[in-house]
Amino acid sequence: MFGVALRSYGRLYSRNTSSLIFYGKPLEIKGLDAGQIIAKVEPLDLIVWDGHVIIILDKERTIESRLKYDKKQGPVRVG
Repeated sequence: MFGVALRSYGRLYSRNTSSLIFYGKPLEIKGLDAGQIIAKVEPLDLIVWDGHVIIILDKERTIESRLKYDKKQGPVRVG
């Protein structure tokens, strides 16, 4: 499912995923399991694929927005 994570370097990002896929320094995560991905990413890295972005908050939490969501949880999830 995931193909590339991006290192932020304190810069502003594009607002659409089609541009974000090519932004920053890629970290190859395709084919890795969740534990291997967690070991590679750092806070504020982005995991991006067409139409979706996950922001790494720390080694235990991410933030993402979903178009289809549960009204109880809302469209933005920290988990």
